[in-house]
Amino acid sequence: MLISDMRRRIDKIDDELVRILNQRASIVLDVNRIKYESGLPYKDAEREKYILQRVAQRNAGPLKNFTLEKIFEEILNAGQ
Repeated sequence: MLISDMRRRIDKIDDELVRILNQRASIVLDVNRIKYESGLPYKDAEREKYILQRVAQRNAGPLKNFTLEKIFEEILNAGQ
C-alpha cells in the first residue's frame, strides 16, 4: 500500500473523529443545560473517573492507557 493511500485512510478516520467528537459535544451541552436547570455542578469527578477507567478497560492498543487517558482528559475539559 502506498503512503498516499494510507494518508487518505487517515483523513477519512480524522473526518469521522471530528463528526463523533461534535456529536459527543452536542450531548454534553444538553447534559450541562439539564445540570444548570437542576442546580447541579458541571464537574462530576466520579463520572470523569469512571470514564477514564472505562476507556482503559476497553483499550486494545496500540495506544497506551496513559495516552488515551490524556486524550480523554482533554475531551472532558472541552465540555466544561
